[in-house]
Order: sequence, then structure tokens, then C-alpha cells
Amino acid sequence: MLIPNLIVVPGGLLFLRSVVAQAAPSSWRKPTLNMSQSDRVSLATAGIQKTLTFLVDSGLFGDPDDTYGNGGTFYSQLAEFDVATNGSTYSTPLGAYFELANQYLGTIGVVNFTGEFVRSPIEPLVARALITYLRYQISDGINFGHAAAIAYKQYNNPQFLQYAEQSWSAALPFTVSQDDINRGNMSVKNFPLAKSCNGQSMVGSTFHSMNVSDDFVDGLSTGGFLVLSALLAEAVPSNTMYLEAAQNSANFIKAQLINSNNIVQDGTSASVCSDLSETTTLQSHNSGLMIEGLSILYSITANVTVQNLINLIATASMDNTDWQGPDGVIACGGAEKLGDMFLPRGLTAAYVRNATTPAVRSLIQQYLAVQFNAIQDNATDGDNIYGGSWLGPPSSVFSPGNQTDALQVLINAIRLPEETASNTSTSAVASPSASASASSPPAPAAQTRKHPAVGAIVGGTIGGCILIAGGILAFIVIRRRRLQQHVHGSVESQHPAPTLLRTASLPTGTIVPFDPYASDGTSDSVPSQPAEARGGLSKSRAGVNRPTDGLPAYSG
Repeated sequence: MLIPNLIVVPGGLLFLRSVVAQAAPSSWRKPTLNMSQSDRVSLATAGIQKTLTFLVDSGLFGDPDDTYGNGGTFYSQLAEFDVATNGSTYSTPLGAYFELANQYLGTIGVVNFTGEFVRSPIEPLVARALITYLRYQISDGINFGHAAAIAYKQYNNPQFLQYAEQSWSAALPFTVSQDDINRGNMSVKNFPLAKSCNGQSMVGSTFHSMNVSDDFVDGLSTGGFLVLSALLAEAVPSNTMYLEAAQNSANFIKAQLINSNNIVQDGTSASVCSDLSETTTLQSHNSGLMIEGLSILYSITANVTVQNLINLIATASMDNTDWQGPDGVIACGGAEKLGDMFLPRGLTAAYVRNATTPAVRSLIQQYLAVQFNAIQDNATDGDNIYGGSWLGPPSSVFSPGNQTDALQVLINAIRLPEETASNTSTSAVASPSASASASSPPAPAAQTRKHPAVGAIVGGTIGGCILIAGGILAFIVIRRRRLQQHVHGSVESQHPAPTLLRTASLPTGTIVPFDPYASDGTSDSVPSQPAEARGGLSKSRAGVNRPTDGLPAYSG
């Protein structure tokens, strides 16, 4: 295996024992977030509203042959905006868009948001031949499942759960199972399967394409299936097949695709074992999806070994020179230097789910601020249309891919606290150690917001009352003795003994913990999300250790 120091967790994943914390590089461009939260909400809203104007009657972007996968990512962002603001602004519109898209895709042979290919009935035959390969992608359909799973968790509408399960069921036949390995083939492919590669199983890998002769399994489809499976495991805890599928996908990526630098590589062959040691081109989306999927698994299991791997991949991803320069701004695609939505989305999932050590979480916060500031400074002219490069120049030409890449970061930034340069630099070098071991207790997987020391407040109040009561009592006793001395005891027979004062009763009702996002009547506040909207889970099931408190607000 490429990565040393593995731990075997019975019935679960294989992970690394420890990580080493790193301070944020001083070369990172604008790693602080100074825009108020209300302004960030307004900025994301304006970007979403602009994007909505480019949806057509199908509920998708124009020319869905090339963009229908972007429709799914945009649907996710509508739901994620409501998660971030604890609202339901897009609940009804999103349901309508899903219905329109499902109907339209069905007319061109796409079932469960996934099909052999997508094409317009009037598309020239030559053009069809050129783009057919792209239309076989499993990941496009998974995007819709991701959106539906986020929407179901936020709105509790069972129709969204049905859409998510439809998308998952469409990708399942293209995901290698143990039965497939035992048979040596799959009904949807026309070649024999490799039973193992480099001594590791191929179970859990998802094919990039529905083409019967394409043997490529990749991080995009496998990572997407991992995330969708984990979201469904969270949404439907009684159905253990979702958790098993998520663990299989994570196991495959860890065993076959992670290189010695803790970066997830693009993919490999499912029929001929590929040597990935010489891979030179790395894409940030692969690591982003792995981080997101593992973060959801950590919320479910609170397994510290899962957290260790998140720490490793997240730290490596924020330092990798294949998709960013010293300034820390994501710039993928070689000379094009394009942004990417999946790495920020994955890092945000780790951040809001508290799935890393505090030191790594601080780095994530600053890294996301770098992307947000770069987009604002370099990718737009202020018209709410965003270009593909976050290094600039901006573009006034709308592209669904470029727009949704940028929107993801704008929406993610709503979840971050407003900071100043001084407290950010302090938190960057704060040193809760990032090292951990299998015997270490897991970090809390739930609340990330700060609460007051309620016990100290109540105890201090009671103690103060007792102290005051004692002082009054002492005063009365001393005064009484003096009176007794003055009248030689004659008054004592005429007055009853004083009654001890009782401590003041504490107010009844629930003590509400302090919430920095709770509404205080100012324009900068966003109401906190109730536990039921966060999808809190308290029931346990066999083989899974579940936290009894509510899961964090973020879904992805």
C-alpha cells in the first residue's frame, strides 16, 4: 500500500494513525473573511437569482446536452443556501425544478436522472457521435441525488428522498460489489473484472461511464457515490445498505486511489490493474468528494480513525501545487486555471461537521476565505456572473459550470464566522495537536457554536444568594444579641426567633444557550437552525455507534 501506518478497524475502514498540524502559509492570499454575514447572504442570493434566469422550461440550463449535470449541482446549492440560512426559500421552487427535469430527461431516455446519454432531438448526427462519451457519465446523475438528499434533510419532504434513492439506485449497478468480484464480471459491462489490484479489492469502485466497454473507475463517480450513500445512511438509518455502500466506496478510494502525498488520484482500470505511481495529473474534485463523504461518515460513527484520514487529505489538499500556487487560490485545468466547487464543498462539510482537529479546522476556515476573496476580487465585474478562473480576468459570459463553481464558495462562506486579521493569525497557529491515535477519544461530532458556561452562571447565582442571605442572617443575629444584652434578656420573651432567609428561586423554563447566529433584531443575524431541521439522530443500530445529540446543520 502506498500509505504507511495503517490501522485496521474491524468491520469498518482502514485508516492512518496520526497527522501533523500545519500553520497556514504566509503566502496565502487574503485568508481572512471581513464581510458581514448578512452581506454574504445577500451576495449569494444575488448570484442564485442571476443563475435562475438561465434555467429553461425543462428546469435545467439551456443546452442540457452539455450541462444537465450542472443542473444537479445548482439544485444542491439551492438547498444548501436554505441550510446555511435556516430557511425554506427554495423548497417549493426546487420541488418544481426536480419534477420538470425528471419529466424532460425521461423523454430522452434518462431514467432516475441517469441515462445512456443526453441529447437534443434536433442535434446533428455528427455532433452526437462526438459527444456521446460525455453523456454516459454516472456522476451527472449522482449530482441530482446529492441535491435531493440535501433537500430532504432540510425540508423533510419525502419526495426529495425518493429522488435521492432513484439516483442512488441508478448508480448502484455500475458499482462493483463482492458478488461481482466472485463472478468475475458485471451484467452492465462486457469485460472480465480484476478481482484485486496491488493486493487490494476493487469492491466499492464506481465506473465513470455507462458504456459497456469502458473499464475506467474514477474518483469522481466513486466519490460522488460515497457522498450520496453516506447522506442516505444519515437520512435512513434503518437501511444499513447505504452505510455499507459508503464504507465500501471509502475503502476502495483509500486502498487504490490515495497516493503517497495523501491526494486522491483520478482513477484506474477495473479490468487491468493500473500502476498509478506515475500519475502526474491530479484533480482537486477527487479529494474534495472523499473529504465530504468521510465527514458525513464521521458524523454517523464518531470514529476517530475516520477523522485522522480527513485531517490528512484536507491538509494535503490545501497544500497541493497541482491545483494552486503559493497564494492558495484553486486553479485547476492546466493553463485554464479554473476554480472547483468540490474541494470547497468537501472542506466545508468537514468544517461544519467538526470532523477535523481544531488546528486543521482553522486552516480550512482560512482556505475557504482565500477562495471567497479571490472570487470576489477576480472572477466577477459585479454583475453576479462569475468567470471560470478565480485568478481572473472576470467574464460577462454565463457558463453553468463556472457559475456553480463560484456559487458553491459563496454559499459555503455563509457558514464561516466574520474575522479580523489579528484573531485569524492567532487561530492559525493555535496548537491543539492534530495528532491522534486509535485509542484517542473522538472529537465531538455535533455542535460547533460556542455556548456559555451555564453551570458556572447558575452556580455563581446560587452562591451569591447564599452569601447575601448569610450576611443578612449574621447581621440579624448580632443585632439581636446586642438587643438582648441591652434589655438584659427581657425582650427575648416578647419576640419570636428570626426566620432564616431563603435563597431566591431561579426562573423556571428552559435556559437557551448563546447562539452567535440567533436573531437579535439586527440585519446581520441569521436565525439558528432548530435541532429537528438539522436532522438530529438518536436511535442506534447494530454495528454503528451513533451520537445521541443532533448532527450539525450542514448536510454535504
